[in-house]
Amino acid sequence: MSQVYSISLKFEFLSIECAKDALQRRIAKGREERVNYSLDHYKGDVGLDLDNVHDLVRLFFGGWDANLREGLEPGWLHAGFNASYGWEDVMMTAFEDIAPFLDDGSEIVIDVDEGVDHGVVKDGSAVWLK
Repeated sequence: MSQVYSISLKFEFLSIECAKDALQRRIAKGREERVNYSLDHYKGDVGLDLDNVHDLVRLFFGGWDANLREGLEPGWLHAGFNASYGWEDVMMTAFEDIAPFLDDGSEIVIDVDEGVDHGVVKDGSAVWLK
């Protein structure tokens, strides 16, 4: 089963290296958390580089094969894709992981079948707006 995701994000990195490390740690926990990142596919077919933060952001927030694309608003990237119901939690957790390494005001909007999750970085933490 899957659901439709529409993602919008605007990230300003304070530390690209630390954000990359945080996402790599999240991937390392994949087996124990029962998350399939399909790394073999993306490394081989797409050329995913796990040492590149932009590739990691694409993996977590870009919808597997979908590319993040620029939107009409400056600085915003968007993607639309189908993924498992659990992918919403994966994205929210990844955003929380990298929040300390993003500038205040960085945002993510996860629009799913049953609602919207809107996260904003404030004082180095992810704040989920209602």
